[in-house]
Amino acid sequence: RTIKEVPLGGGRARANLVLMKPALRPLSRAYHFGSSSFAAAFGELPDAGIAYQSTLRAGALALARSHDAGSWGADDPVVTLLRGQALRNGECVETRDAFGRVNGALIRATPAEVDAVVAHVCAYTPPVTDLRVPVRDLEQELMRADSHAAALVANQALDFGKQDGVTELVETVEASEVERRLADALAADEAAGAVRVCRGPAFGGWV
Repeated sequence: RTIKEVPLGGGRARANLVLMKPALRPLSRAYHFGSSSFAAAFGELPDAGIAYQSTLRAGALALARSHDAGSWGADDPVVTLLRGQALRNGECVETRDAFGRVNGALIRATPAEVDAVVAHVCAYTPPVTDLRVPVRDLEQELMRADSHAAALVANQALDFGKQDGVTELVETVEASEVERRLADALAADEAAGAVRVCRGPAFGGWV
C-alpha cells in the first residue's frame, strides 16, 4: 500500500491507494504464435476437391428431402448421457427451428442429473491423454461425404436453417490439417519439457 495526498474540496485529504501488481501474463497457449514452426503448419494444405463437394451436397439434399419430421419428436428426444446411460427423469419439451416451428423434443436434465454430470467431469481421470490417433481416425469417418458429413449438413439445415454447411465442411478438411500439425508440435514440445499442458476438467453446455 502507499499513501498519496489528493485534492478534496477546499482542503487536502489523505487517501489509501492500493497498488496492484500486473496480474496478466502472456497466454501459455500462444507460446509459439507467429514463429516459423507456427507458420509452417499452414503450408500445402489438402484440397477437398470438387468430387467431395458434389457427393456431400447430393447426399445432404437426399437426406433432407427424405427426413421424417416426426423422427425428432417425443419418441426419440434429445437427452443427456452419463456414462452411456440416458437421463430421462426431466421434463420433455418441444424444440423449435430458426423460424419458431416445432421440429422435435428434448428432455431437460433435472438439477440432480446436472450435479451428477458435473461431479463425473470433475472426478474423471482419463486412462490415456494422447488421443491423437483414435480421434483422427474418428474424424476421417465423420468427414466421409457419403455418410455422417452429409447427415450433419442436412440436419443443420433442417434444425436451424444453416445456409451452407457444405462450404463449412470443405473448409474443415483444410483447417483440421492445420490443427493436427499444431497439436503435433505442442505434443513434441511437451515431451521435450518446453511447455506444460494443463489437462484439468472442462464442462461446456450447448443448446
